[in-house]
Amino acid sequence: MKSGKYPKDSSSRQSHELYELTDIDLLQLYALLTPSEIIKEFGRRSRCEKSIYNLIHKYRLDRPLKARQYLEKIILAACPEEIGFEDWEILLKNKLSYVRAEALMRMWKRIDKHESFWEIE
Repeated sequence: MKSGKYPKDSSSRQSHELYELTDIDLLQLYALLTPSEIIKEFGRRSRCEKSIYNLIHKYRLDRPLKARQYLEKIILAACPEEIGFEDWEILLKNKLSYVRAEALMRMWKRIDKHESFWEIE
C-alpha cells in the first residue's frame, strides 16, 4: 500500500517552531468547524481554505456543514420518548458545543507542547 493513502498524523515531521496542523488534525476538526473557522482559530498554523477543502475532497468526505447536519440528525434520531424533542435539541447544541470546545482544547495542548520545545530560554 502507498503511504500517501493515509493522512499524516500528529507524529508527522514538524520541523518548524510553529506547529502546522496535520491531515489528521484537520480531519478531527472536520465536522466541528468549517475551514474558515479553523483558519480563524489557528491562523498561520493552518493551511488555506482551498487546501483544507482539497483534503476533504481527497478522502471523498462531504462538506463540513453537511457532515455536521448528518451528525445532528443521527443524534436527534436517538431522542428518547420521555424527553421532549425541543429539550433534546437544546441538549444537542450544548453537547456539540462541549465536544467542539474539548477538541479545540486538545489541539491547543498539542500545539503548545510542540512549540514549547522550541522556546529559547
